Amino acid sequence: MASARSLKMMWEEVTCSICLDPVVEPMCIKCGHSFCQEYISQVGKDGGSVCPVCQQYFLLRHPRPNGQLANMEENLRQIDQNAKKDIQGERCAMYGEKLHLFCEKDGKALCWVCANPRNTVTTPWSLLRRLLRNTRRCSKRH
Repeated sequence: MASARSLKMMWEEVTCSICLDPVVEPMCIKCGHSFCQEYISQVGKDGGSVCPVCQQYFLLRHPRPNGQLANMEENLRQIDQNAKKDIQGERCAMYGEKLHLFCEKDGKALCWVCANPRNTVTTPWSLLRRLLRNTRRCSKRH
């Protein structure tokens, strides 16, 4: 799987320099830069203009759809969706809690119970007992 840094760099490549969002219907102008079709049409509404990136003059009658960039943007969206599904769906085998944390040392996802360095909980019931015990102690003090 690609690293977070690599994914960030790829997202930057599919970002429109005009609207600063991922490209929608990317169009490539003569200089080779690509932009959202809607925004490059606004820039060149008088028939031509200068590229917002390199300032080279272009005629709007010559933009080409950039299918590769559109495919790359769609693939990145799919990677993001799959990563979110993986994180949301996984549960701790021992405690059944959602895996919210990541241990850099072990390279594994952890639930909040496993991540506690003072973890003495062996079952969810013992966690409940400890919570009730602490609540009783707290109520006796007040």
